[in-house]
Amino acid sequence: MGREIDRSIKDLNTFGIDVTTHEYQEFTSVEELHDIFKDINTNWMVIGGGSNLLFTRNWEGLLLKSAILGVEKVGGDDKSQLLKIGSGMVWDDFCAYACNSGLWGVENLSNIPGSIGAAPVQNVGAYGTEAGDVIDSVIYFDTKELVVKDIKGSDCKFGYRDSIFKRELKDRAIVIYVVMRLSLVANANLAYGSVADKVEELGGCTLQNIRQAVSDIRNEKLPDPKVIGNGGSFFKNPVVDSGKYRSLIALYPTMPSYKVGSAYKIPAAWLIEQAGWKGRREADAGVHHTQPLVLVNYGDATGAEILELSERIMLDVATKFGVALDREINII
Repeated sequence: MGREIDRSIKDLNTFGIDVTTHEYQEFTSVEELHDIFKDINTNWMVIGGGSNLLFTRNWEGLLLKSAILGVEKVGGDDKSQLLKIGSGMVWDDFCAYACNSGLWGVENLSNIPGSIGAAPVQNVGAYGTEAGDVIDSVIYFDTKELVVKDIKGSDCKFGYRDSIFKRELKDRAIVIYVVMRLSLVANANLAYGSVADKVEELGGCTLQNIRQAVSDIRNEKLPDPKVIGNGGSFFKNPVVDSGKYRSLIALYPTMPSYKVGSAYKIPAAWLIEQAGWKGRREADAGVHHTQPLVLVNYGDATGAEILELSERIMLDVATKFGVALDREINII
């Protein structure tokens, strides 16, 4: 596909930040990537659905976007199906495909914005499930060696919104396909009470009901980026050790928490709300009125204004609770 110069990318990031990229190109094949990188002499970055990025300035380099689509059955057994999915496919389109095909494993991840290629990088997760749980392998283009490589899911170092693609392979790997192993056998994860209740309301535990329940809950809690600019959850839920947890729960007996091994995960939304930020707005940058985990662009906010707002929230939470928040959104 042709390369565009000085292209606005307001339509390519869900915050709706009005910035430009010096160069923009979509790719549909490994051959195109090889041609791009054999003599590249500029900064580059791959964008997926643009839902986990906050641009604070124009991008003075090359912005790449995958247009590799499609789902292919590449193996499996009597209990599972292996699927090879193009990195440019919309994540929720794949979730719909899986549920319609009777395949279990990604139904709890329905309605998450973004592309297939971003899923292993960010290790997207929701309602007790993460993409890393079902990723069998990732096929990527190595921009240093100009070859295609395959890495097993077990070697991707998946963590909470983390992976090898954010660390050792950062600025080197471009995901071209993701291979997932989904279950042919019912394997519902209804650990989050609100999901179980909603599924029951919809008529019982089926793939379509779980997908619908998750989608409904997300739509109730999170603003639609098509209506108001946002990147979904802006902050990660912090994890504190048992000592810190005990001191906090003594001061705040109603504080929600989730045990993670010997530590405790505290909802960032609760911390932000208790610090007084829920629903606050400064010019066109604000904290959503129903979900304080989400920072929003009410119209013409700049990325720098939203970043400054996040820094003030982080400072207040650290001052009030002694807990450091970490951003889930990538700052450009």
